[in-house]
Amino acid sequence: MAPAARNYVPSLAIQSELLENLQQAGMMRPEVHLEVAWSVITVISGGLALTAPHENLGEIVSALMTMAGSSFDAPVSDTRPGKQIFYAWATSLDTSIRPPGAP
Repeated sequence: MAPAARNYVPSLAIQSELLENLQQAGMMRPEVHLEVAWSVITVISGGLALTAPHENLGEIVSALMTMAGSSFDAPVSDTRPGKQIFYAWATSLDTSIRPPGAP
């Protein structure tokens, strides 16, 4: 018998670490409340999943990111620190989501 399916529960833990680091590096506006930003990202990703499929997914994501960016992004010209933070976060996901040695 196959194992029972588990319900997906959105988590803010990974996003919170990423957003904290981005804000500390000056990539996010200092007045942004991180809990609000985490919640917006969770609602966006959950909403897209719940309403899929989308024939115009690219347009939807672009519009949502434009809205979030205008609310949260700091007005910086050099985004390299943010890209470095994102890269470090993204390449750590496998080990932070799965226990070591898990397939």
